[in-house]
Amino acid sequence: VVASNFFYYTGIEIQNSAYVILFDGKNFSEVLFLPPPNPLKARWELMELSSGHLDKLGNADAARKKAIKETGFGAVLSNYELFDFLAKPLNIVKEIYLDLSIPLTIGSENAVRFFDDVRRQMPSVMAKNLRSVALKQRNVKEASEIEKIKKSVNVAIEAQNAIMDILQPGMYEYEVEAVVKYVFTKNGAQGESFATIIGSGKNSTILHYNQNRKMIGKNETVVCDLGAKKENYCSDLTRTYPSSSKFTKEQKRYYEVVLQAQEIAISTIKAGVSIGDVNKAVADFFISKGFGKFNFHGVSHHIGIDVHDGGSVDEPLSENCVITVEPGLYNQREKIGVRIEDNVVVKKNGVEIISKDLIKDISDIEKRMSKPRKKILV
Repeated sequence: VVASNFFYYTGIEIQNSAYVILFDGKNFSEVLFLPPPNPLKARWELMELSSGHLDKLGNADAARKKAIKETGFGAVLSNYELFDFLAKPLNIVKEIYLDLSIPLTIGSENAVRFFDDVRRQMPSVMAKNLRSVALKQRNVKEASEIEKIKKSVNVAIEAQNAIMDILQPGMYEYEVEAVVKYVFTKNGAQGESFATIIGSGKNSTILHYNQNRKMIGKNETVVCDLGAKKENYCSDLTRTYPSSSKFTKEQKRYYEVVLQAQEIAISTIKAGVSIGDVNKAVADFFISKGFGKFNFHGVSHHIGIDVHDGGSVDEPLSENCVITVEPGLYNQREKIGVRIEDNVVVKKNGVEIISKDLIKDISDIEKRMSKPRKKILV
């Protein structure tokens, strides 16, 4: 797995690569380090770009020229040359930034080892974690990133629509999950942005339940929380459906309160407001309606290359942040769980709901689910 920050800065998905930026206060230069050619690996696996070599005259061979052309980097070297390359700059610089992201990937594990070596061998060099700097940059999305997230959202919407067309009592949660994965694959997604959650009945009250083993019973709420990863960007959409095509009176009561809470959250969000502000608005609303004891989680998180793209709940949101809006209520005694989640782009005076095409009003859901059930794909 390539570290998310590495991909963000380079657009490269090749393991055992490195990216170095040198800045002297006025000018900067950058070098991409790739694995050297490996003919044996190429025989067994897809041939990735390699660093290539320099010939006896110091000219780049075809493999290096290809790497320079396809990556857009003016300088490409072998990852074996990384430490020799850094020897001189490390004797001059006062500080370095390394990607020490958690959870660790292969790349960030190497960064941690390098970080420890620098601290031990060069105590005068201040080694810092790039994580907070990178997340701050990543949280504000460029237009091209937002377009990729929209593509991922559209795939997730298609999966949610497929669920509404096949869901019925007697199915197993894993059968619904299988349909989700089929839709993702059919649309060219790289996979799930997280483990799909299909929680029915008592499982709908477990926030991150993803075992998906239970048979779906009659008149149960079914929480379907899913996200695709397409072109390396994630979506994260949740809808709650009635297993028997219509919500019971009590299920409707919970659903309507959650939907109202989401409307309050969406109306609160704009540039300058923090996720913490949104959480408080929703929590206060739930309490005012007498549902406070069934509210167990915050309302929003950033999404992008990672489904949880980082960022503090207390930090004011900026324009073009992309976040989820997902209030929920969970009554384990009644076996009623309801969560409704959309993805929005933060704007100066509000939001753009990029998942607006996915229905969520009770009447719309019941109308669609009252139609004859489609057969599961075979």
